[in-house]
Amino acid sequence: MNPLTLPLRFTARVISGRSRGRTLGVPTLNLDLRDVPPDLQDGLYAGRAIVEETEYQATIHWGPRPTFGDTRTFEVHVIDADIPAPSQTVTVEIVQFLRAIEKFPSAEALTKQMHEDIAKSRDILGS
Repeated sequence: MNPLTLPLRFTARVISGRSRGRTLGVPTLNLDLRDVPPDLQDGLYAGRAIVEETEYQATIHWGPRPTFGDTRTFEVHVIDADIPAPSQTVTVEIVQFLRAIEKFPSAEALTKQMHEDIAKSRDILGS
């Protein structure tokens, strides 16, 4: 597999998730894995989400969720906005790789890292 060139933009269908991000205080939009470009490297990314013609800054997770021993997901956390019922599709722009997927010792440690990822995304995206 060749790494994809960033920025990368694609549109994906929104699907139901487990709402774990919401319970951790970092809600996400879960996207259909069939819509994700196949050569995208697992990891965390800074990017943007375009929802119903409005562009938002975002932190994006693509890959397994080892802290919870869970399946692969493509999750988009929209920074500084809550989108409870988005349209059926979201356009995602992946701007920069942040870090590799890690397994954390607890949900609290993961949540702390997620807030650091969000802060780094803000810096990269100019907020």
